[in-house]
Amino acid sequence: MRHPNGHGHVDDQAEARPLAHVDRNSHVRDFARVHSGRLVDTTVALYTRFSNAEAARCTIACDEVTGGRLVECGLFDQSCVWDAPTLFRVTAREGARVYGNAIMLGPLEIFGDMRVLAGTWHRAPRYCHLGYCFLTEGPPGWAMIDCKFNSYAGWFRVGPRFARRHYGWNTAMHERVRDVLNVWCETEDLRRKHWGQCVAGCSRFAL
Repeated sequence: MRHPNGHGHVDDQAEARPLAHVDRNSHVRDFARVHSGRLVDTTVALYTRFSNAEAARCTIACDEVTGGRLVECGLFDQSCVWDAPTLFRVTAREGARVYGNAIMLGPLEIFGDMRVLAGTWHRAPRYCHLGYCFLTEGPPGWAMIDCKFNSYAGWFRVGPRFARRHYGWNTAMHERVRDVLNVWCETEDLRRKHWGQCVAGCSRFAL
């Protein structure tokens, strides 16, 4: 069937509610649910839940998208996009999450349990899975430990006490995390990530 707002294709078992805009080059298929937002030349498939977002020239077959602006992206597996991020030419796989006000300008790929909350990215963040926790590089001076976002300085200061109380880590477990953060802190490449919007002179294309 054709959606009444935009005349896009909607399969019989899929759903696109009247609040959504589904343009004639878009397709809502399988068991996907589009509650609101705007689709332009985009396919939403499998069991994806989509709302309050704008997507153009995307393929979305993931867990959910509940906000943000996506252009030429591919979202797959259990990946999610929440809140109000901006993604351009980003591929997300496995359990990767992008949320907050992050800006990701690709082409780049995120995967695993990566969590991207803030900053402007022209490359993929560094990522490390230690078995009992995962770490994702953050904007300058910051990192995500599981879903806890903190500065390197803040983690070095309160990390042992916080991890022992909330995660039950022993000293060896914390030292492994600290070793990763020390390497990231000492080798941080600021040429292709920064806080806030891009400005004149941004070295986004630096090699």
